[in-house]
Amino acid sequence: PALPPSMAAPRPSSEDGDQADDQEPEPLMLQPQWQKVQLKLKPDPYRVAKRVFPLIMLHGFAAVLAVAVNFHTGFRLQLPTVVHFLLGSVLGLLLAFRTNQAYERHWSSCKTWSEIQTVTHNMTRVASQFSRSDWQAYTAIVRFLIAYPIALKQHLQRRRDPSEFRSVLDMRDIKAIINTQHPHMMIL
Repeated sequence: PALPPSMAAPRPSSEDGDQADDQEPEPLMLQPQWQKVQLKLKPDPYRVAKRVFPLIMLHGFAAVLAVAVNFHTGFRLQLPTVVHFLLGSVLGLLLAFRTNQAYERHWSSCKTWSEIQTVTHNMTRVASQFSRSDWQAYTAIVRFLIAYPIALKQHLQRRRDPSEFRSVLDMRDIKAIINTQHPHMMIL
């Protein structure tokens, strides 16, 4: 859906610094953020295989070497079965602990993101009540509330992509956000 004309993109500036009056501002088209993210993420189906394959080859080579030594010399490495039992038990506990920890991190991030979403929604409601007479103040607040999760995501991913802000903020605001060390804090 198109935004109201008062929330439209700012008019482009002419060469002498004045805004061009003969052009109508084009309304911004809202695009869901998940579509932008989905287009950028192209999962590699062989990602795990690329990481595991060298280890599989190393262990396979070690097994072939052990069989070759046994075949040619008759030497056999005798290990007690308790070693396998203990290593398997410890490995199982470590995997369970790691999986539980990963699940806790995921659940914690889901709760935090839900809280950010709720607070942003509530702040938008409060802004609509306090700025009933000043539409420009309301649109400025809403623009920055929309930009906050984007800036927070980029900060957590340790990357900067000004193109994600173009549909929401003016170029002056985008430059200020990009030039700061903590963009999500600057937006607040």
